[in-house]
Amino acid sequence: MRTVQCALLKREAEGLDEPPYPGELGQRVFEIFLRMLATMA
Repeated sequence: MRTVQCALLKREAEGLDEPPYPGELGQRVFEIFLRMLATMA
């Protein structure tokens, strides 16, 4: 399991498995976005 420090929730939790978009934006989202938030969208 990969953990990230979520910028939105200010806590550490399980991160995404891979970048959701190509390029720099996808990499940035991959580094800070939680799997939990991705399933809520």
